[in-house]
Amino acid sequence: MKILIIDDEPTLASVLCQQLHQVGIRDCGFASGAAEGLDLLMADPGINLVISDVVMAETDGFTLRDSLAESFPHVKFIFISGYDLSDYAERIGNTALLMKPVDSQLLIATIGEVAGIFPEVGSAPSAANPTPRAAPSPA
Repeated sequence: MKILIIDDEPTLASVLCQQLHQVGIRDCGFASGAAEGLDLLMADPGINLVISDVVMAETDGFTLRDSLAESFPHVKFIFISGYDLSDYAERIGNTALLMKPVDSQLLIATIGEVAGIFPEVGSAPSAANPTPRAAPSPA
């Protein structure tokens, strides 16, 4: 399972990747915006799950999900947001939504539901892949 977290708060995305790594999800990268996320998806079509903020500077998560659906039909989405999105239920559709600050246990459970994987909580990181992969910082 390869996971990409897209959030224009790179610190949050990095922390989420570290939390996932600690429970056995070893292939997690992050991007600090939609354009960078799209570049990473194009470079690695093996990404299975995108966890994306809904409200970002470049574009919103809804538009990103919808634009990727045709080119990457295998990619599943989870939205995260710090805003009340109750007026956007139709745009959210069947995509899981977690509120910031994201609880790591809830995130793990949601990944299990959406992607069908259930990592063991507390499992040790693999020596073969000791740290999450990060996208390059914007210049």
